[in-house]
Amino acid sequence: MQKILLVIVCLSVGLFADVKKGFYRSVSAGIGQYRYTEPGLMRIYDTTLSIDAELGYVNSSNLLKTSIQGSGNIGMGTYTGRIVNMQTGAYKPHTYSTFDSFFDAEIKEGINLLKIFNARNHTLFLNAGVGYWYFRDDKYDVPRSQEYFYIPVGIDGEFGLTSRWNLTYLADFKFLILGKNRTLLTRAYWSKDLKVDQKNGYGAKLALGLSYKHSRNQKSFVRLVARHWNIDDSELLENVTYANSAITQTFYEPKNHTQTISLQYGWEF
Repeated sequence: MQKILLVIVCLSVGLFADVKKGFYRSVSAGIGQYRYTEPGLMRIYDTTLSIDAELGYVNSSNLLKTSIQGSGNIGMGTYTGRIVNMQTGAYKPHTYSTFDSFFDAEIKEGINLLKIFNARNHTLFLNAGVGYWYFRDDKYDVPRSQEYFYIPVGIDGEFGLTSRWNLTYLADFKFLILGKNRTLLTRAYWSKDLKVDQKNGYGAKLALGLSYKHSRNQKSFVRLVARHWNIDDSELLENVTYANSAITQTFYEPKNHTQTISLQYGWEF
């Protein structure tokens, strides 16, 4: 019975590894997968390399946190879709090798919900902020880019396992404010580039990892990070003509899904 009570006390007040306090910085590198699909139309599957960085501050009472996070990624893979013969209207399958890049950045403020339990070495921050996502595909004959402006709301924290090991976790939901899509149709002899807004959609981010304390202010960590976007159809771009001909077409950015997953190793200091 005494042992059980001791475990309960340890979990409530935290007699394990230290959690973040004061200013902290982290840098990590990772390898992963990127998948983008427009259901029934096309898909892109990439292998990616990533560099992530974070700068933050947790106040002395371990109640409040401010963080700035960024993730840069490059990917190479395969596009699978179809192209249309503008004279006959017939479609045929089409594939090509891709070279893509995407970037994600967030500024967030958080409050530690476990502070009311006086948990010294376990944290559960409720966060909210602003975020920006940018994707670019330059290798295709018709380069395209996407921008998402969003509000991330979620939780993250650390849970002490031993005197040196911590479990780290994150779960965010992303409320889309505005999505902007640009496709350079003029490169394919159309009269206008596609510049349209996507106003409805959402995203999510999950992360789970382990950190190891080397010294008071230095930790190494490994984590698995997954992201998801689900974006609805854009507005229409009408009366686009082809190669100064009588052929006209209406364009839009279709409903699409994005998934990324990466395994990262990094250092916090």
